[in-house]
Amino acid sequence: MRLQFCGGARTVTGSNYLLDTGKGRLLVDCGLFQGSKDLEERNYKGFDYDPKEIDWVLLTHAHIDHSGLLPRFCRLGFHGDILATKATVDLTNILLPDSGYIHERETEWENKKRRKKGLFEVSPLYTAEDAKLVEKHMVGVEYDETIQLNRYIRARFRDAGHILGSAMIELWVTDGRKEIQFVFSGDIGRKRMPILRDRTDIPAADVLLIESTYGTRLHEDQETKTSLLARIVNQTMDRGGKLVIPAFSVGRTQEVLYFLNQLLKEKKIPKTPVFLDSPLAISATEIFRAHPECYDEEALSLFQAGDSPLDFPGLVVTREVEDSKRINEMKGPAIIISASGMCNAGRIKHHLRHNLPKQQSTVLFVGFQAEGTLGRRIRDGASSVRIFDDEIEIKCNVHSIGAFSAHADRDELLEWYDGFEKVPERVFVVHGDEDVSVRFGEILSEHRKGVQVEVPRPNQSVTLEMPRTTTVAFAESHPADSMRSDLAVQERQLQKRCRGVQTAVRKMDEEIVRWAESTESLDEMLDGFAVVADDALREMCQSVEDALRSLGMTLSKLLADHPECDEQVRAKALEIFFGSSKQLKDAMELLRSQLVSELDAVGE
Repeated sequence: MRLQFCGGARTVTGSNYLLDTGKGRLLVDCGLFQGSKDLEERNYKGFDYDPKEIDWVLLTHAHIDHSGLLPRFCRLGFHGDILATKATVDLTNILLPDSGYIHERETEWENKKRRKKGLFEVSPLYTAEDAKLVEKHMVGVEYDETIQLNRYIRARFRDAGHILGSAMIELWVTDGRKEIQFVFSGDIGRKRMPILRDRTDIPAADVLLIESTYGTRLHEDQETKTSLLARIVNQTMDRGGKLVIPAFSVGRTQEVLYFLNQLLKEKKIPKTPVFLDSPLAISATEIFRAHPECYDEEALSLFQAGDSPLDFPGLVVTREVEDSKRINEMKGPAIIISASGMCNAGRIKHHLRHNLPKQQSTVLFVGFQAEGTLGRRIRDGASSVRIFDDEIEIKCNVHSIGAFSAHADRDELLEWYDGFEKVPERVFVVHGDEDVSVRFGEILSEHRKGVQVEVPRPNQSVTLEMPRTTTVAFAESHPADSMRSDLAVQERQLQKRCRGVQTAVRKMDEEIVRWAESTESLDEMLDGFAVVADDALREMCQSVEDALRSLGMTLSKLLADHPECDEQVRAKALEIFFGSSKQLKDAMELLRSQLVSELDAVGE
């Protein structure tokens, strides 16, 4: 059994872990590298595996550093399932197309400069259209539901309390005699955060991958956080400036809205326009409202009473570009919440360009700023930064409130780690800047003696053995248990084949249109139709054959598990099976006659 750290090793972005069990190959996360130029270039280097050979992806949550390479991954031939909580599915389906759109826009900007220099144009990492391919692979699951991936592997998603839908993943792999349990922490959230439920404690693991984003730092407490926010708002409003808050569209934006609403209700800040200037954040906030299963008791009671903590008088949402531009033309104080959270893309760059040079304005960071990002340079005290090819002097006030982070700090990570009643045999520290991950690994080693703690290097592979002490058997107490597992595998294989058919048909349609546009000859068009339709029709026929074979295998197992089955029962079973096949044949004949009628009508 082999575990490879393809991303998220000694860096805080690009989470991507490959587990090859010998009974199936799966990924946990497929994230985008963000930050320095060298780091972002890793997105273009290709994967350390063939996407066609991966059976499943388990997605911990929707943030781009965990999901952002899925469009490229799917475009390169992945046909399996991407399993995630239902809230994560909904968020991913808006975040990835937005990310593709940003890649397209940035590539357009880059190609303008390249054309002026006489250089070759470049292609975007992926497009918004590529991102839509991912939606076809997404499968929503419930928290705490055990999912049997095949006879040897099962998984369970546990609440991580990080953002809406975020999960830690438990994974069990068995060979029928022994079993090994993995826990992938994903991003671990904080306790007593607004709106979301607290993270889940997990009692056991043999192998643990634990994040380390804030593994050497401590956050301010909640009371300090709200008083700091109130002070910064009041100081900026007194100066007549604008408070610019770069915030991740999912998580930080909703938390900032929650606390601004609270401060306004308590009259601790003045009434002032609050602009939510991010179409993506607006859509994400709507998804928040659609998933009350993720709320804590306080937030749930507010929503049920019709008092949304994410809406208040003075809040203005701006979807349109022209409305966004007018914000910077407006005189007087205001609060502007915009994405992206690390300031590398999106409308936030325009607001920074207008407000960084103004002494009366303030930029407030409420989330993690990765090395090499524009946000990190501003937060760390740069005197000027480059935005849209202009050097912008920084004269505004710059503040940061770490307690708004959705990541557990050092002590909160250790508290979660102490929740393991069965101490993991091997612990891998991931998802952190290199110096932080190394130091947090040392802290873990000192905290619990005798545990093998490692800080893997990028692309490092480790070989794992089954634990010596565990003894398990396949769940075969009833024939239906084994059959249920086999049926789940067959169902997923058929789903893959159906997706292949969908892709083939879509390509067939596109090719036929292109062929028709290139010639006016009917004979040539029909020849073209025959060529491009062949692959799609072969794929469809293969799907029908696979479906019938799958049904036949299930029927054979059902009969084999019942010794009392006699010739009469077998004959009845065959009649049922071939009756189903006949229905399929009749449906194909009906389709053929309908097509002939439609062609005759065209001829008339």
